[in-house]
Amino acid sequence: MGMEKFSKPGLGKWRVVQKAEEVFEVRTPDNAVYGRYSSLSQAAATASTRQKETDLAARRKTRACMCCTEPFQSEGIHNRLCSRCRSKEADNWNPYGLAPRSGRAK
Repeated sequence: MGMEKFSKPGLGKWRVVQKAEEVFEVRTPDNAVYGRYSSLSQAAATASTRQKETDLAARRKTRACMCCTEPFQSEGIHNRLCSRCRSKEADNWNPYGLAPRSGRAK
């Protein structure tokens, strides 16, 4: 339909397919019918919401905490400290605590 937003490569895309004059289907990445809607805006909103959820789920995985090295469920590449270390950092925050700015020990 020309209004698809592209997700990251390798991730499936939810899409809207017009079946009749006022019938729009939302299709899953594996092409199954998720739902039928009477307006394009409803179908597009549903497809967009499901795509965001799919993309978020794909970024979640178990990573090692950069502070204590314990594995934790990360929400994406930006989330590299476990909640225990993050709360510890918030109490006594030192921006150079993990590595000094010069890269050398003080």
